[in-house]
Amino acid sequence: MGEGKRVGNGLAGWSGWCLGLCLVVSFSNVVSLQLVGAPSDAASLALAGVPSLARIGAYGALAVLAKRVGSVLGRRRLLLLAGVAMSVGAAGAATMPPWAATLCAVVLNVGFAVLYLGWMELYAQFDTAYVLVFFTLAHFFSALLTFLVCLIEPFPVVVLATILMPAASLLALCRADRRTKEVAFRQGERQRAGWTISVRPLVLLAAFGFSNAVIRGFLGAQDRVTVLFGVCVAAACVLVAALARKGMIEIKALYQIAVPVLVAGALLVLMGYGWSGVAAALCSNAAFTLFSVFVTVVFCGISYRYGVNAVWMFGITQASLFLGSFAGKAVSAWARRFSPIPRCLWRR
Repeated sequence: MGEGKRVGNGLAGWSGWCLGLCLVVSFSNVVSLQLVGAPSDAASLALAGVPSLARIGAYGALAVLAKRVGSVLGRRRLLLLAGVAMSVGAAGAATMPPWAATLCAVVLNVGFAVLYLGWMELYAQFDTAYVLVFFTLAHFFSALLTFLVCLIEPFPVVVLATILMPAASLLALCRADRRTKEVAFRQGERQRAGWTISVRPLVLLAAFGFSNAVIRGFLGAQDRVTVLFGVCVAAACVLVAALARKGMIEIKALYQIAVPVLVAGALLVLMGYGWSGVAAALCSNAAFTLFSVFVTVVFCGISYRYGVNAVWMFGITQASLFLGSFAGKAVSAWARRFSPIPRCLWRR
């Protein structure tokens, strides 16, 4: 009885650290929702896209240099520098004038790419069932944490909470890496088989990122917080299914469900009613969460089985995802300013 209790406490101890990814995702959400102002003119609209391009470039550069870098997770100084860049960049983005805030946003986006790849490298060393549960829980808690931070009234407290997230996430990453070093599900299989990434998943990632960005473009800042409920619902459904079947769910089913949910969101946008924009974004966020879990589990499984460099693989996939999202935001911003669609259809 005592032995079982000790095992259970140990499991709870290291598994909690493995969920520190939620702090990185929450950081990105809060920065985009609370700390970076909406562009008000053509010049600020052009500047608003620069940080996104910096994140895409950072992912692409890390993918290209993956063989030389080898491991982001093993380079603690690089991770520490990334965490500092995120915190300093977030503080600057909230307090500096527009041109300086844009530079700070570039710095934090580069740091975000490094720390996120560190987490993906850790997850890529886990067995599929653990990746499914941990990554889904990370999305669920990131949405809840974003809700909580955005409910805080004093703006300085929001800034302080945001700049502390990278440090807490980095601490969780280091603890999770150390405490799971010897566990059975992290040993990998390393089968001898050639494997190369295909274009199809990259196109699908870009398409989902584009669609989600366009649909969310119909929302005001407050609604963008509300529709995170779609992430919670999708993550909760995946968790219930995974726990009910002890992690042995059909991963492909997540993609098969995500596509019609995303289509439903696009159709709701076209309805043009006052509530349809929020409903569409709820569907879009849910679909994007399902697809993100699907892609992450699949690619982590490939790295786990065949020893494919996770920095290279997730650098490419995340660059594709954010490239699609960048294009979607650009189309949405262009439509806001120049489209003949009546302004009443755009949420403020």
